[in-house]
Order: sequence, then C-alpha cells, then structure tokens
Amino acid sequence: VNKSKIRVEADQVTYNLHIILRFEIERDLISKKIKVSDLPEVWNTKMKESFDLKIENDSEGVLQDVHWSGGAFGYFPTYTLGNIYSAQLFHHFLETHQSFWDDLINRGDMTSLHKWLGKKVYSHGRIYDPKDLIKEATGEAPKSDYLIKYLKSKVQEQE
Repeated sequence: VNKSKIRVEADQVTYNLHIILRFEIERDLISKKIKVSDLPEVWNTKMKESFDLKIENDSEGVLQDVHWSGGAFGYFPTYTLGNIYSAQLFHHFLETHQSFWDDLINRGDMTSLHKWLGKKVYSHGRIYDPKDLIKEATGEAPKSDYLIKYLKSKVQEQE
C-alpha cells in the first residue's frame, strides 16, 4: 500500500478511498453544503484526514480529474462498482478454473477467462441491468465481500 495524492496513481487498496472522497465532495456540493469556491479547501482537508497527505497545489488536488470540469457528476462511484463486479466475477471464474489458472497466467493465456466472460457476461449485451447481470453470471447479487477479500490478500502479500 502506497498512499498517493493522485487517484490514477493510487494502489488497488487505497484507490476506492479516492473514489469515496470524490463522492462525498460531489454529494455535499450538489446538496449545497459546500460551494464551488470551497472545493480546494475541502479537498485538501479530506486528503489530510483520509490519507495524511498534504496537497501542495490544486493540480495535484481538486483539479486532477477532468470529470467535474466536463460536467460528469456522479460518475466516480461507477469505478468502485466496477471493482466490486470484477472481483465477484473473477472469484466465480476461479471456482471452475483455479487448478490451472496459475499455469495459464504464467503462459499469458487469457483464453479461458475470455471464453467464460463471453458466456457469462458479453453474450447478454444490454439485456440486464448491471446488478442483474452480476446475479445472472455468478448466481448472487453484487456484494463487496469478494473485493474486500481480494484487497486483503494484496495487503498480506506485502507483509
């Protein structure tokens, strides 16, 4: 785990904390708890509280993402949803491929994973909403347990 001021440079463990920070700011901005002029100060305070990092300038702070300047609000949580979905899908893929997955990875062979995703996900196109697609593919509603387990395993690898 390496704390980073920049979201796209964050490690897998702290990345979602960057998303939470942005979500909280968006929520407070939209509900008028904070003003646009408050953003740099709010950002810097949250980075200090969440990561114990001091922001030196707005380009490594509140201006680092193009989402807000482009009018894309409410977008950040989809990154964490994607992480939750992918961890759950991969867990269920491994249920039937664990015994030879390491060998495939070592050879750079993603064919089995691609075929599994084709059958379980891609073939459905836009028939299902995301949460229904995950349930169809894995047999259970989306849940964060698989992402949390994966992230804990990453931390344990470093210890």
